[in-house]
Amino acid sequence: MAVNISKRNKKYLRLIALILFLIFLSGIIAPILSEREKNDWSDTLVDKIDFVANSINRAFEIKTDHLISAGRGLKTELRAGSVPESSNKSLFFKLLNDRKYTELSIQLYDKTNKLLAWNSEPVLKNDELYKLERYTGQSFFSSRKLITYLSFLDTLKTGEDYLFMIISLPVDKHYSLSQKNTEYETLTDSLSNVLSTRIDFKYSASAPVSRDGRKYSFSVLNNFMNKIGVATFDKPSLDNELDGIQKEIILVQYSLVLLIIIIAGIWLRGYIFGYKRKLFRFISISLFLIVFRILLFEFDIPTSFIDGSINDPAHFSSVFAFGMVRSPLEFFVTIIFLLIVVLSGYYFAVKYFEENNGTEKKNFLRSTFIAIVLAFLYLLSLRGLGAAIRSVIFDSTIRYFKEFALIPSPPIFLMIFNILILGFCSVLFSIILLRFILFQFRWKGNRTGVKYLLLIFLFFQISGWLFDLIQREPQGTPLIRIIYISITFLLVYLIIFQDKKTGIIFVYYAFAASIVSLILLTYYNSRIERESLKTTAHELTRMNEDLVRFMVFQTLVQIQQNERTLNSFSQSNNLSSDAFILWTGSLLYRQGIPSAINFFDRSNNFIGGYQTGKIVPFHSIRSRLQEMPDSLKIIKEADLYGDRINFTGIIPVKRDDVSIGYAVVSAIYSDNYFSYDDLPKILDRQRAEISNAVNFSKLKIFDFQNGELIRSYGGVTLSTAEQKEIMNAQFSSYSESWMNLGIKNENHLVYLFKVKLPSKEKIIAVALEEKNFSWNLSDFFKVLFVHTLIITSLIILFAAVRFKKTKIVFTSYRTRLIGAFLFISLIPLIIIALYFRDITEKKNTQLIEKRLTEMSEQVKFYLNLYSSGNTLDELFVYEKAARDLNINYSVFSGKDLIYSSQEIYNEVGLLHSTLNSMAYLNCILLKNRTISSSEEFESIPVHSVYLSAENGNRHIVIKVDDLFNKVTVPLSDLELDIFLFGVFSLAFLLLFILSTVLADQISSPIRKLTMATKSVGSGDLNVEVSYKTSGEIKDLVDGFNRMVKKINHSQIEIARMERESAWKEMAKQVAHEIKNPLTPMKLNVQQLITAYRDKSPKFDSIFEKVTETIVSQIETLKNIANEFSNFARMPRLNIEKLNAVEVVRESVNLFAEENREIKFICENEIITVNADRDHLSRTMINLIRNSIQAMSGLIVITINTGEGFCAIRVSDDGHGIEPENISRVFDENFTTKKSGMGVGLNLAKKFVDGVGGSIAIEKSTPDGTIILLTLPLAE
Repeated sequence: MAVNISKRNKKYLRLIALILFLIFLSGIIAPILSEREKNDWSDTLVDKIDFVANSINRAFEIKTDHLISAGRGLKTELRAGSVPESSNKSLFFKLLNDRKYTELSIQLYDKTNKLLAWNSEPVLKNDELYKLERYTGQSFFSSRKLITYLSFLDTLKTGEDYLFMIISLPVDKHYSLSQKNTEYETLTDSLSNVLSTRIDFKYSASAPVSRDGRKYSFSVLNNFMNKIGVATFDKPSLDNELDGIQKEIILVQYSLVLLIIIIAGIWLRGYIFGYKRKLFRFISISLFLIVFRILLFEFDIPTSFIDGSINDPAHFSSVFAFGMVRSPLEFFVTIIFLLIVVLSGYYFAVKYFEENNGTEKKNFLRSTFIAIVLAFLYLLSLRGLGAAIRSVIFDSTIRYFKEFALIPSPPIFLMIFNILILGFCSVLFSIILLRFILFQFRWKGNRTGVKYLLLIFLFFQISGWLFDLIQREPQGTPLIRIIYISITFLLVYLIIFQDKKTGIIFVYYAFAASIVSLILLTYYNSRIERESLKTTAHELTRMNEDLVRFMVFQTLVQIQQNERTLNSFSQSNNLSSDAFILWTGSLLYRQGIPSAINFFDRSNNFIGGYQTGKIVPFHSIRSRLQEMPDSLKIIKEADLYGDRINFTGIIPVKRDDVSIGYAVVSAIYSDNYFSYDDLPKILDRQRAEISNAVNFSKLKIFDFQNGELIRSYGGVTLSTAEQKEIMNAQFSSYSESWMNLGIKNENHLVYLFKVKLPSKEKIIAVALEEKNFSWNLSDFFKVLFVHTLIITSLIILFAAVRFKKTKIVFTSYRTRLIGAFLFISLIPLIIIALYFRDITEKKNTQLIEKRLTEMSEQVKFYLNLYSSGNTLDELFVYEKAARDLNINYSVFSGKDLIYSSQEIYNEVGLLHSTLNSMAYLNCILLKNRTISSSEEFESIPVHSVYLSAENGNRHIVIKVDDLFNKVTVPLSDLELDIFLFGVFSLAFLLLFILSTVLADQISSPIRKLTMATKSVGSGDLNVEVSYKTSGEIKDLVDGFNRMVKKINHSQIEIARMERESAWKEMAKQVAHEIKNPLTPMKLNVQQLITAYRDKSPKFDSIFEKVTETIVSQIETLKNIANEFSNFARMPRLNIEKLNAVEVVRESVNLFAEENREIKFICENEIITVNADRDHLSRTMINLIRNSIQAMSGLIVITINTGEGFCAIRVSDDGHGIEPENISRVFDENFTTKKSGMGVGLNLAKKFVDGVGGSIAIEKSTPDGTIILLTLPLAE
């Protein structure tokens, strides 16, 4: 049998065949490319190495050029500063601290290498400058403890003196804190990411190149082409290159396979849509999309093409949807496919509802069964939404409410977008199910329909309650379920009974989706915070000796393998910085264990270290070192009080198998180790997974042992009553309990965990202050703000694409009113918010500075008290002041640090040992008493106060900051932002709602009047505008209605008078015209009678003449009758080719403001007929008006085509036509209305008959009427 394949099918088959050929061809090309790569590998390797090396050199050239350019500009400015006398040094400080030099570290030295001016911590020591004078005019690397800089040295002549100028840029930071806000990216990391290879730098001119054949090493040259360091990177591997080629070929093949599926889908689309059953179409489309998504997942598309944070599973990865949401990007792709499926279902459902208006009788039992099944699916979808949102919270490291940022990072933004789409799909699916349930039941009139809706609403609420009862772990809360059901039912009400436009209703869907998803998101965020308390309590009790021992062992191994440490030992450097770098990279730091790393030389002399608090005394360590351990050794010993165990690990540091010193790692194990977690806020560890849901610093922790409170963390104490309440808590079989407890007049959620130890019973209580209303508002609104931005952007995009159709909406009177109201309301609101924030921020700063100043004054007074006439050691007095006053402070003499209560952080290089340049300028040069400054340290804002003082014969500067001293303010900046954003967001929402309501109230009657005016212009004088509110607009509406009634009455009167006048005139004309032929006829008949009576012989000729005259005059009368008949005819029809869909739609739009649901369904947008436009429009207006007057709640107008004709059906659910009146409705002057004239349908019939069509009552029952109107199609 011959197969008849259309041209269209042949086109698709050719495309598929072509793609299959390309797949086959790619399989042939792959080995050829691999073989060519092997043959050309030596040349390719050279090119790749050159590319990486040139990129690295170029990166350093750019930074060097930046330094040289800045140096030139600075030299020009500095020359204007004259000689560096004390009176002019201030000019240097002001120039160096200009904002344009903020990212640079600049120092000026005189010819004796004395530091004259600076804008940050000097990168060089004074004695190092002598060694670097040969680098004048060149760039070089300089290291300052924790940071390596690219520096540029130049000379400057001012007056008769020469100055040395060093300008530096940080290129590498050798430590990494776990705080999220320290996101500094080193040059090594940035180049490694850009070039996709591991790069290592040695910042020394004497550094040797690597001899490892797997790596390529080359000298880094400065602007004079002198070696200043060595760069090393992994050589590209042939195997990796071949694997890359193979992966690219496979990716191309996968993409081609997907292209075949897309083409096949487009091809099959015509066949699928050829089936009339919409369910079959929906299932086919859904299956296609599911298969396509699975293939994308299996082929690793688009993950293979997109790299970055949005594709990082560390942010979000879930087993939900069988693992197809393993990253934010994969989640987005999956949810987009789900959205397309749900939108397809919604589209087919709407089409189904339009084509089946529900007037046919339904089986009640069958309808009830279907409704129950669909209600169960509805509740399952709500549970599915809850489970998905729970996964978004629990399977993610993103904390949506923990940090405050209006514009989130890309992964957070994408996840928030995914949440919105997920909620939209759920809401849309629920709407479809609800509409199908309502479709199962018939009602007459809107009032009855609303009653049905309320009954079903109550049924759903009860079903939801029962559904939660049968679940072991319901998703969400009863309140969330009630809100979700209420919102979806409200949307259904707006669709069915308010007849909202499609565009507007989709905006409602989007915001409803945002609200329900955010409610769930907020709920599950509270759940993970609750779990965080539980996890914290278990973490505090799970730590054991073996874990601490392992951490010590691992840290020792890391030290042994650390090349930087070996080099520092060899160069006899101070190893405190190395100890800090190793500590920040250890498990001891990440787990918050009190610990220390110390280094000793071969003679057991201490050469550097870092520790948190007091660990193990040096004399104990030295006694262990006397034993000369030659391998790793860990010693366990209890302290004097027996409440903690010290683990001390010792390992010899060797180079070429020769011991050059010792590394000692100490750690403390204690049941109460949280009390030692007193690190400064810059070193607060970033806790992992669920524990990260809340800040550890915000927790209150209480340790009860044998019924007694032993210690606490969080800066609060419990009253006796609060302690008793905790001790009397009821514990579950898992030894845990939850309770709400008021602590310091604030409500707290408390988790209790009981642990039974051999010698004691321990209860750990972890408490978190519950968020107040403003916090909850902020949490809700800051994500809603992002959702609003997304929705608004989509609306603008949609409006731009369909500008012609949406222009009228955006330029309407109502829209302009809303915009004006919002603008007028928001401007003062924003000004108030900004003013309130600014004044509060200033007050906070003033309060902090005042408190820090008071602290510095206390220190000054204390030092003066103990220094005057006292023989005590100066350092001892400083330390005593810090202990007695409990104030952390630093003391500077000139520019140099002479004391710091946190000296360890100065020693390791985390804090500066040189006086702040602006403090030096004000306190030393300008002799000011005090100065305040605000700085950023590791992205943390720090406030400092510098106070000038005299300590004995020495002038000192006392520094006190809030980095190590806790200063509380009534309302922090974060709390202020949260309060302002929450409250003002709520105010904006209320303003928007109020503006919309007011604008609608003002514009609604205007809009109704506009539509009514159009109806009047189209000839519909039965229109009436309803408006119940009193006022000027009410008077205008009433005046319009009276005017239309008067026009209608006047038209009737004018028509009657015109008819009477026309009849009178016509009677005159008829009388006159008839008289003319009647006179000769009368005379001739009289003559004939006379001849007959006289028996005239000429009777026959007279008879013949008279009859001819009479016949002639009768013909004249006939002509007169025809003329008057033509005069009385209807006006001629202006028949033309026109688009019936357009005319009918225009007529339907005239009733947009009617409180009726009017649906217009057409199978094509263009149906051309032969008709008169005005008559067709008047006919449709009459038919729709009749349906409205028949008390119809739903009017459905369908238009389609048959064989040579266009069929227009107007169906309604009004009270129908009495059977005895059906045959008379098209008769002239027939009407059942008191005020009707009975001409509407008669004129409609005359018009339809006039164009060769027909009009008839197709069906009429007490439940509604269907009128069928047919018009001939245009050729």
